[in-house]
Amino acid sequence: MRTSFELKIAAKNITEAKELAIREVGSFLEIPDNDVLDEVSLELKVSYPEGKTLTEIEENMDSPKLVVTVYGSVKQSVVKPF
Repeated sequence: MRTSFELKIAAKNITEAKELAIREVGSFLEIPDNDVLDEVSLELKVSYPEGKTLTEIEENMDSPKLVVTVYGSVKQSVVKPF
């Protein structure tokens, strides 16, 4: 079974984004945080909060946190037959 995911978090810097992503993914997969990067491929995409008008976009640029979309997939491992 393949498992992939996309989730959104808010973070003020890359360190916070990485910590939140690892914690959330580890919790969902029920694995320890320190094993997440060994078992999951992660990609972080950073953006401002959404805005539909120029005014909203400019206001969002002043936000202390950015939106981070976390893309990931569980790494496939080779399983030996019994």
